[in-house]
Amino acid sequence: MKELVVSKAKELEALCEASLLTPPDVSGLLLEMGQARTPGQATGQVSSTFSMPRLDTRMTESAALPDAKQIGEVLSKLVRMIGEVESESRKRSTLVALVSELESAREELGWVTAWENDENRYKV
Repeated sequence: MKELVVSKAKELEALCEASLLTPPDVSGLLLEMGQARTPGQATGQVSSTFSMPRLDTRMTESAALPDAKQIGEVLSKLVRMIGEVESESRKRSTLVALVSELESAREELGWVTAWENDENRYKV
């Protein structure tokens, strides 16, 4: 179940990246479920490295692990966020296409400018 939550968090991050949106901060949701971020990780971004906190040997396993209700709530919140991002992504699809086109044109312009400024381009 935890793997499903982590995969949904990664899916949310990928959707935000593809639609040029700032990913929402899901660290609170992951901490709610008992998951911890790695130190130094940027806020608002979900990484491919998630780890469960170390369990104290005196704690029972059932007390340290989240129950199905917590996992279900976190999962439902993530699914709702994914739906909102998909909706916003559909609205922004033409804008994202134009931005991508402009970025590729800028790269091409940079290449052409460098080629035109190369004095050795006709020398063999």
